[in-house]
Amino acid sequence: MKPIEMKTIETWNLLSNTDLTAGRGAKIVVGRFSNKEAATYAYQDNRFSKYCVMGYHDPIRNPNPGYNMEHEFLVIHDTAESFWHNSEDEIRKRAIAKLSPEELKALGIK
Repeated sequence: MKPIEMKTIETWNLLSNTDLTAGRGAKIVVGRFSNKEAATYAYQDNRFSKYCVMGYHDPIRNPNPGYNMEHEFLVIHDTAESFWHNSEDEIRKRAIAKLSPEELKALGIK
Protein backbone atom coordinates (compact mmCIF):
# COMPACT_ATOMS: atom_id res chain seq x y z
CA MET A 1 0.00 0.00 0.00
CA LYS A 2 1.28 3.43 -0.94
CA PRO A 3 1.99 5.74 2.04
CA ILE A 4 -0.47 8.57 2.54
CA GLU A 5 1.17 11.86 1.53
CA MET A 6 0.57 15.09 3.42
CA LYS A 7 2.65 17.97 4.73
CA THR A 8 2.20 20.07 7.83
CA ILE A 9 3.37 23.68 7.82
CA GLU A 10 3.64 25.68 11.04
CA THR A 11 2.59 29.32 10.60
CA TRP A 12 2.02 32.45 12.64
CA ASN A 13 -0.79 34.50 11.12
CA LEU A 14 -1.40 38.21 11.50
CA LEU A 15 -5.11 38.95 11.65
CA SER A 16 -7.39 41.84 10.89
CA ASN A 17 -11.08 42.32 11.51
CA THR A 18 -13.68 43.00 8.84
CA ASP A 19 -15.13 45.74 11.11
CA LEU A 20 -12.24 48.09 11.93
CA THR A 21 -14.47 50.51 13.86
CA ALA A 22 -15.90 48.32 16.61
CA GLY A 23 -14.17 44.97 16.04
CA ARG A 24 -17.41 43.02 15.69
CA GLY A 25 -16.61 41.49 12.32
CA ALA A 26 -14.93 38.28 11.31
CA LYS A 27 -11.21 37.74 11.73
CA ILE A 28 -9.28 37.49 8.46
CA VAL A 29 -5.65 36.55 7.81
CA VAL A 30 -3.63 39.40 6.30
CA GLY A 31 -0.21 37.72 6.50
CA ARG A 32 1.35 34.32 7.23
CA PHE A 33 4.85 33.92 8.65
CA SER A 34 7.08 30.91 9.19
CA ASN A 35 8.30 32.19 12.56
CA LYS A 36 6.85 34.12 15.48
CA GLU A 37 9.62 36.73 15.55
CA ALA A 38 8.91 37.92 12.00
CA ALA A 39 5.16 38.09 12.67
CA THR A 40 5.72 40.09 15.86
CA TYR A 41 8.11 42.44 14.07
CA ALA A 42 5.54 43.05 11.32
CA TYR A 43 2.85 43.72 13.95
CA GLN A 44 5.06 46.25 15.75
CA ASP A 45 5.59 48.25 12.55
CA ASN A 46 3.34 51.35 12.43
CA ARG A 47 2.14 50.33 8.96
CA PHE A 48 0.21 47.44 10.56
CA SER A 49 -2.17 49.93 12.25
CA LYS A 50 -4.33 50.04 9.11
CA TYR A 51 -5.31 46.42 9.86
CA CYS A 52 -6.25 47.02 13.50
CA VAL A 53 -9.53 47.91 15.13
CA MET A 54 -9.65 51.65 15.75
CA GLY A 55 -7.49 52.62 18.72
CA TYR A 56 -6.06 49.13 19.33
CA HIS A 57 -2.62 49.25 17.68
CA ASP A 58 -0.08 50.56 20.18
CA PRO A 59 3.16 48.59 19.75
CA ILE A 60 5.08 50.78 22.21
CA ARG A 61 2.82 50.25 25.23
CA ASN A 62 1.63 46.82 24.06
CA PRO A 63 4.30 45.10 21.92
CA ASN A 64 2.47 41.74 22.14
CA PRO A 65 0.23 41.13 19.07
CA GLY A 66 -2.36 39.33 21.23
CA TYR A 67 -5.66 39.28 19.32
CA ASN A 68 -3.90 40.10 16.06
CA MET A 69 -1.81 36.92 15.88
CA GLU A 70 -2.61 33.21 15.89
CA HIS A 71 -0.44 30.10 15.73
CA GLU A 72 -1.65 27.50 13.25
CA PHE A 73 -0.61 24.24 11.61
CA LEU A 74 -1.67 24.01 7.98
CA VAL A 75 -2.13 20.49 6.64
CA ILE A 76 -1.53 20.18 2.91
CA HIS A 77 -2.77 16.95 1.28
CA ASP A 78 -1.26 15.66 -1.96
CA THR A 79 -4.26 13.49 -2.84
CA ALA A 80 -7.96 13.19 -2.08
CA GLU A 81 -7.16 9.78 -0.56
CA SER A 82 -4.88 11.51 1.96
CA PHE A 83 -7.65 13.92 2.90
CA TRP A 84 -10.22 11.16 3.48
CA HIS A 85 -7.69 8.86 5.20
CA ASN A 86 -7.04 11.57 7.79
CA SER A 87 -10.65 12.60 8.41
CA GLU A 88 -11.93 12.38 11.98
CA ASP A 89 -14.22 9.44 11.13
CA GLU A 90 -11.42 7.41 9.55
CA ILE A 91 -9.07 8.06 12.45
CA ARG A 92 -11.81 6.97 14.88
CA LYS A 93 -12.44 3.76 12.89
CA ARG A 94 -8.72 2.88 12.89
CA ALA A 95 -8.46 3.53 16.64
CA ILE A 96 -11.51 1.38 17.45
CA ALA A 97 -10.17 -1.45 15.28
CA LYS A 98 -7.10 -1.65 17.55
CA LEU A 99 -9.13 -2.19 20.75
CA SER A 100 -9.82 -5.58 22.30
CA PRO A 101 -13.42 -6.75 22.90
CA GLU A 102 -12.95 -6.04 26.62
CA GLU A 103 -11.79 -2.48 25.95
CA LEU A 104 -14.71 -1.88 23.58
CA LYS A 105 -17.14 -3.11 26.24
CA ALA A 106 -15.51 -0.91 28.92
CA LEU A 107 -15.94 2.11 26.66
CA GLY A 108 -19.57 1.22 25.96
CA ILE A 109 -18.97 0.79 22.24
CA LYS A 110 -20.06 -2.87 22.02
